[in-house]
Amino acid sequence: MAYWPHLYLLIFILILWGLEKRFPNTMAQIEENLLVFVISAIMLVSFGQVIARYGFNTGWSAALEFNTIAFSWLILLGMSYGIKTGLHLGVDILLNAVPKPISKFLSLVGAAAAMLYGLILLDSTWLAMLGVDVR
Repeated sequence: MAYWPHLYLLIFILILWGLEKRFPNTMAQIEENLLVFVISAIMLVSFGQVIARYGFNTGWSAALEFNTIAFSWLILLGMSYGIKTGLHLGVDILLNAVPKPISKFLSLVGAAAAMLYGLILLDSTWLAMLGVDVR
């Protein structure tokens, strides 16, 4: 099993983290623009599909897959942007009801779950481990 894609992914994440620390405002603007681009692409593809399907009885066969993957990225990017800017809608009744150390632990568990979700989207080796052909 080749592990070099994981190394490249780790390097990419470290570069992004470094840029975020060095240029936080620029990276926030880039992230906002990327969010707008992704949601605009989803909208345009969906609208184009409706026009193509009902107007011309044709369409793009991969439109649903494109929109599913783009929406997954929109969730990941929106999650990170919302948490970073404090705009993320969250239910924090439990976090406010428990003592600070438990609240911190629960927050770390939530962050780990979000990271696991991101890794599942970014990497298909977990599918290969289950026996799915990913070539």
